[in-house]
Amino acid sequence: MNSIDVLLDMEDRGDIDYFLIEIMRYNDDLEVRLAVSEMLAMFPCDKSEEILLSMLDDKDYIVRASSCDSLYFSKSEKVLQHLKKIAVNDYYIVRGYAFFSIGDIINNTEKFDQLDFLKKCFFKEKSKWVKVAIAEAFSLNCAEDSRYMDFILAQVYNKKYQIRSMALKSIKMLAEKEKIINTDVVDKKLRLILKTENVEFLRNDIMEALKMINAI
Repeated sequence: MNSIDVLLDMEDRGDIDYFLIEIMRYNDDLEVRLAVSEMLAMFPCDKSEEILLSMLDDKDYIVRASSCDSLYFSKSEKVLQHLKKIAVNDYYIVRGYAFFSIGDIINNTEKFDQLDFLKKCFFKEKSKWVKVAIAEAFSLNCAEDSRYMDFILAQVYNKKYQIRSMALKSIKMLAEKEKIINTDVVDKKLRLILKTENVEFLRNDIMEALKMINAI
């Protein structure tokens, strides 16, 4: 049984072997390390957090990004500070996923003083993709400030489909958590963009978002 099969078996059994995980996180195969980072997200606990924290220094950005994403459950100040460093220094995809988990940790711990950090990063950040992540993190914790939701909505019109996709995923996440205040405005704008969006999977995302918003 290869390493991926071993991880799939753990997932099927709902049981994790940390001895094997500790070995596989150093595997030369990128896909194995990536699978480890994804697996740990399914077992939120101190041990998973410890391993994911170490994987934030992986040589491959895709593993670092996945490890950032998998730390959504953390309440640790140590993890928060590490993610904040990554959020301003790493490759843009890694920065984006670091901001997602920073938003989650603020939400988990109610450390709303960290919103000032998000504000500063939002105005300094040049990547629209990362700015959507920051805006989502902020909106998750302070939906009353609609400027960040307005920014996400504006990116649904972006020429780059990757950014449009990111914006729609953020809208769906915020709708799921009932963090959208101006639902009528969001509904109207999504219905307008649906008339012009030609990418099929994005059209599906828009229709899913509309269902979620109207359920709030």
